[in-house]
Amino acid sequence: MSKIFLGIPTYNGWMTAGCSQAANGTPSQEHEVLSLAQPGSLLCGNCNKLLTMALNLGGINWFALLHADISPEPFYIDKMIEEAETHGADMLSACVAIKNVKGVTSTAIGSGRRFGQFGRLTFKQIRHPDFPETFDINDAADALEQLPPPLGVRIPRFALLANTGCMIVRLDREWSRRLVFKTFDRIVQLPNGEFQNQDLSEDWYFSWRVAKLGGKVMCTTKIKAIHRGEFEFPNDRDWPQGIANECGVFDIPQTREVKAISRKVAVCSG
Repeated sequence: MSKIFLGIPTYNGWMTAGCSQAANGTPSQEHEVLSLAQPGSLLCGNCNKLLTMALNLGGINWFALLHADISPEPFYIDKMIEEAETHGADMLSACVAIKNVKGVTSTAIGSGRRFGQFGRLTFKQIRHPDFPETFDINDAADALEQLPPPLGVRIPRFALLANTGCMIVRLDREWSRRLVFKTFDRIVQLPNGEFQNQDLSEDWYFSWRVAKLGGKVMCTTKIKAIHRGEFEFPNDRDWPQGIANECGVFDIPQTREVKAISRKVAVCSG
């Protein structure tokens, strides 16, 4: 039996009924779970406060995070831990829907740059019969190369950017003490003179950091979850009206470009 610290970051103490049920009523049948909500207007700060509490407690095997607007299936933590241990994952994230009708997920492919992802995975891709239910960056790349058009695409294998809205990560590793949630933002002026805002979210940075510290980051479609907005956005069915592919075309960078990307990745992970 593992010990899990389950944190729920919330803006003002509010959470959906489904989130509350999953966190306080049916998180697990097999493991010891301590659930705690952390209110506050700074999402990154809330996540770091929860992570700090889990680290200070000691003896915690897994740190779980559940966003206040996500409602996973009953006893989802048992399924996530079983799946993580089966595949040797150090971080496992459930693929959830973005709150729009495009049919895209919150799971993305890293571009190798601090700002800007290569593209988000769509439900048409990850729910295809030939796409693995649980996958890391290499599994995703292998599967996407084999999918028929317009689903198929060649992607970079830099990083799998996982959402932390419904995730678990090991805390019984030495590198776990170096985990942190951060956001990066900037405004740049483009060659055409226009200004553009660019950012890297705290969840994508967190999964990137896990990988850079030596952890294995994986995502799964085995966990049913609803992302609650103006209405429900489920992740357990096809999105016929959704787009097929959000990723572009990837070309192998030249040697000098690879070195430049590597330097940027090192800066980002620091």
